[in-house]
Amino acid sequence: MLEKEHSNYSSRYKIGKKVLVDFCKKGKLENTYIRAVIFTNCKVRYSIYLSNSKTTIHNVDSCFVKDSKDVDFIEFETDNYS
Repeated sequence: MLEKEHSNYSSRYKIGKKVLVDFCKKGKLENTYIRAVIFTNCKVRYSIYLSNSKTTIHNVDSCFVKDSKDVDFIEFETDNYS
């Protein structure tokens, strides 16, 4: 039942989608992938996987996530991080 309710939520990017993270004057991160999608009361936030450093940045506001010029997708194995 709970899974059915959550299936109504949508985000612009799906898990595994290659994106560009643009922090404006602070810089851009390329070769990044959506690792998790988090829904709050009024925002969508993402966990972003940086493939070059094998690091995940959590709780990135959706306003910083942009389309990547490259069309690419990465498969993530199921993991249990929060």
